[in-house]
Amino acid sequence: MRVAVRVCFALAGLAACREEAQGGGAPAAEDPGPRIASVRALVEAGDAKEAVARAETLVAGWPDSAQAQLVLASAYELDGRHAEALRAADAALAADPRSAGALVTRGAALGGLGRVDEAIEASREAVALAPDSRAALGNLAAFLGRSGDARGQAEVLGRLVALEPDDLDVREQRARSLAATGDAAGALAEGESIVRVDPTRAGVRLLMAAALLDLDRPEEAMDHADAAARLRPEDPAAVELFRAAFYVAVASRLSCAHGPRPWLDADIETELERYRRQGLRDASAFLAIDAAYGSRPEVRARIARAATRCRNAGGEAP
Repeated sequence: MRVAVRVCFALAGLAACREEAQGGGAPAAEDPGPRIASVRALVEAGDAKEAVARAETLVAGWPDSAQAQLVLASAYELDGRHAEALRAADAALAADPRSAGALVTRGAALGGLGRVDEAIEASREAVALAPDSRAALGNLAAFLGRSGDARGQAEVLGRLVALEPDDLDVREQRARSLAATGDAAGALAEGESIVRVDPTRAGVRLLMAAALLDLDRPEEAMDHADAAARLRPEDPAAVELFRAAFYVAVASRLSCAHGPRPWLDADIETELERYRRQGLRDASAFLAIDAAYGSRPEVRARIARAATRCRNAGGEAP
């Protein structure tokens, strides 16, 4: 799972980075603060070319200013000039080794150059200096995801959720990271917190359906897959997940009542009466799904678990 990489001044609300940009700088006859602020505004507006041009002029006048080098690094990174961004970030760090903003942008530049392990290290250093920096945490989460460390990514995204509890995009990213670690219950809980606020997120509905299926709750999985299919009718994944959950639900009940497959058409149609509202009542249609799913080891394992629970419950399928 990818999380968008941030440069120091690319987004609003990055307090640690903003504070550094507004700080003093090398002594000069003219205060560079207003020029730094103007470059920062260009970076935030996404005007990379003009930001680079003004930042280069700024650094020419104040080459020893950490803040000037930092906005130059941010402008280069925004422009996709990762090697130059890295050099400018290193210059900013040489002037101010405790610049969290320079470490954030250094990490972004290293990531852009494909040096992910070094990007993680720089981002960790930025987080150590500025534990509440959204930019530092966001970049660290992104690079951990690129490295395949879903567990570490989920932990960092949890810190971001604590800082930004109303940011549903961050919550969705965390839910996906939790699912990637195999934590279906955690992914489901995060998904539930999202759909309570925004029930129209089809991707989250699909994520919840998959988690519910992993948790052996196929009928609830059907409900969320059905909602996803209605929200995103062109997405075959929603239909596929619905069919898988439907098959497990019906096959579990059939196994509980009648033993392992094959089952009689009459028994199948009796079980299908439960699903009239979805228009699923034809044994031949169910048998077509059975042909696609019935021999899969993970599906058979789910059905066997459900049948065991059914027998333990005295014959009532869950």
